[in-house]
Amino acid sequence: MEAVIHAMDQRFDCIVIGSDISSLVAAAVLSKAGKKILHLCETPLSGRLEKNGYVFDTDPLPWPGLVSGGLGKEGLRRRGIHLPATAEDKDSPIHQFILPDHRVDLYGDPLKSFSEFQREFAVSPDELQELYGLSGTITRCLGDFFSRKVLSPSNGGAALGKSLVNFPVHKRHGILFRRKLKDLEKACPGLQRIFRANHLLFSNAVFTGTWPFSSGYAFSAAFGTGRTTWGEKEDFLRFLQGFCASGGNISLSGCTVIRFRVKRRIEVDLSLDGESWTVEGERAILSTKWEKLRPILMKGVHFAHLEKAWKKISHTGYPLTLHLGVKEEALPEQAGRSIVLLGDEKHPLMTDSLTYLASGPRRNESPAPISGRALSATAFLNDSPWRRSDVELEDVIKVLFRNVESFLPFLRENLEFLDPSWSMDISRKYQEILNHKYGLTPSFLSPLAVFSSRTPLEQVFLTGGLQYPELGFDGEVLSGIFSADLILGGVRHE
Repeated sequence: MEAVIHAMDQRFDCIVIGSDISSLVAAAVLSKAGKKILHLCETPLSGRLEKNGYVFDTDPLPWPGLVSGGLGKEGLRRRGIHLPATAEDKDSPIHQFILPDHRVDLYGDPLKSFSEFQREFAVSPDELQELYGLSGTITRCLGDFFSRKVLSPSNGGAALGKSLVNFPVHKRHGILFRRKLKDLEKACPGLQRIFRANHLLFSNAVFTGTWPFSSGYAFSAAFGTGRTTWGEKEDFLRFLQGFCASGGNISLSGCTVIRFRVKRRIEVDLSLDGESWTVEGERAILSTKWEKLRPILMKGVHFAHLEKAWKKISHTGYPLTLHLGVKEEALPEQAGRSIVLLGDEKHPLMTDSLTYLASGPRRNESPAPISGRALSATAFLNDSPWRRSDVELEDVIKVLFRNVESFLPFLRENLEFLDPSWSMDISRKYQEILNHKYGLTPSFLSPLAVFSSRTPLEQVFLTGGLQYPELGFDGEVLSGIFSADLILGGVRHE
């Protein structure tokens, strides 16, 4: 603590406030570029949670983009941040979609996945191959834009102009993709359920009606790029935190930001463990997920356009997770680590009719001695758990448990850990870390930008999944990169 107190008397090049991935990425990129940063997380930042010997992922939802060639990983690589290699296993299912009358396993090998769809829905593999090919072209068009932005971050206008050369290709394939998707959904209602659930999981954008041109990106994420091995999330966070706590930089977790002021410099009053400081910085990056952002920043006529843009976006799809510890024999032999349970087709997915089930480490993988497996069962709520009473959340928890029990009929006999109150507390506590969803109206340029990184204050910038929501986890990473670029003035670090 004494070292922290001494360091807090110094002035920083940038103060980053936020507990989400984009804030951590922005702080890491600035640190790697030689800037002196202070990273403030009001929520304890950790990739793992441990309870009664069971280890859970703090964010139980899939993180696409960590694989080789992912947009976020490539952006970090060009900033000199080389993530560890990702293990790939094409023989085991990446995701499983369980419907009342169907089960589909998705593999890293697309052809193997297409045969699963053919077996369950009698659809032609050629149709799925065509759909997958269209999604690949859409993803390459998006990759072209973002690679130009990565290569020339200070000249975003030129990057956008060059990338628009590909826009006719992107639009044409987007229209074809939507048409093909609609035809398949009409022929097989069960497929519609799977495709919609897939988009909800791999994109942070929620659309009603027409699919956006970029929806092929979320579609292809389930066929390989959506794989996340156990422990990888924790390794990713620790790797980035290493940049934020080295070379005179500071990363504080669990602190409280009392006041944020913009004068000639940025001034922030904060407290941690009974100690209080006022720190100064030349610049600041604030997460759009930071609960205090709007009451602190968006005041006065200068921010009227930001407030107007904010009101056009509906915030929805807040994760609520039930944590379970079960004996190994409770799980089917072929159960994957990522399972999507889809119930009543009459109910929208943004309710408990979709349950995302993620399993934790096996006995030989766990850092703690356990006799079974950790399971995280997640549903999406239309509003934040903070705004729901304990009684309301308990009702959702009960439905989640019934959904898991319908998949694991011997759940009660094999249950070793269940603490609904703890699960509700965790879901509330980590909302600033988890990726919730945003209701949007698709634009013809979507998803190039939804919410700007710039503010009317030249010293203050924004980051967060709200900027590129259609790209899901990759959008979070890219948002952090590009917010840091604005402060660095377009300097490449590769």
